[in-house]
Amino acid sequence: MGRSCRRQVVICLIAVVVGCVDAAHAGVWVAAGTNFGGVDESFAFDPAHPSTVYANFGGFGHGGLGRSTNGGARWQLIGTPPESLGPVLLDPAHPNTFYVGGAKTTDGGLTWSRGSVPLRGSPSALVMHPTDSNTLYAALYDTALSGGTDYGVYKTTDAGDTWMPVRSGLPIEVNCNAIVIDPTDTNTLYTTAFPGGVFKTTNAGASWQAANAGLMGATALGLVMDPSASSTLYVASAGGVYKSTNGASSWQGVTNGFLPDDLVVPLAIAPTDPATLYAAVVDVNALTSHVLRTTDAGAHWQPLNDGIPPTALIVALTVDPTDANIAYAG
Repeated sequence: MGRSCRRQVVICLIAVVVGCVDAAHAGVWVAAGTNFGGVDESFAFDPAHPSTVYANFGGFGHGGLGRSTNGGARWQLIGTPPESLGPVLLDPAHPNTFYVGGAKTTDGGLTWSRGSVPLRGSPSALVMHPTDSNTLYAALYDTALSGGTDYGVYKTTDAGDTWMPVRSGLPIEVNCNAIVIDPTDTNTLYTTAFPGGVFKTTNAGASWQAANAGLMGATALGLVMDPSASSTLYVASAGGVYKSTNGASSWQGVTNGFLPDDLVVPLAIAPTDPATLYAAVVDVNALTSHVLRTTDAGAHWQPLNDGIPPTALIVALTVDPTDANIAYAG
């Protein structure tokens, strides 16, 4: 099962079955063998062992940093970071080094540190410089946790020991939800603010400019970059997904399959097939979610809801690094 089903769709729903269905039909969401609670923000894959995936279960229930070595079928807790909220980021150059929110471990989860000048807000996203693992950026949300003083984007150049704000040009005291870095020009990054829309820097965060042309209502949550063409980006928004093919100079709606009131929050792109993306729509009133998928770079979206519990609220979404037909949701 799993990776042998190359012509099938496998979608793993953390904490709920595993199965395959023909790719011409809707995918089946399956439970991935854990009772640790919900997944907060993101997953992380080990680039040397793609079937090894990490998730932060600390945001809900009684968990911590979890690891699966068989593609999500079974999980074990490997550490309890001091922060229950936040995304997981793996340092590919140092296999025992992880960041969970604003906390860091260098021994695989045995001990944790927040640095000498830590993040005081809660990061919704972390991104690492592709060739310098000492340089990271954090997009902060939930500014109320720090009295409204920490917001926007923070940067570290010493592997998380000291974090400093790089938010000139960003809206004051708003939630930043996502951040991506251009691997072909590492001075260029994009972040999303709600409200505020998409913002871009071309000087490694020293200043930011709004990049919302064509983005209706400047609503922006999830954000992904095409791994094969860094000028192509997708942003999760109200009413569906928007796409840019010119480095966020302009956006066009790719909303065929969405309803006008849909609020897309998490968004994921397949590393091996950038024409395949997954989007989770959240009903903020009912606190439920449903998922759509495109295999033609956003031209059409189809629902993928079999197996999703009616009360599920999906806040994390990612695609397997080796197979575009395998996705994970939390």
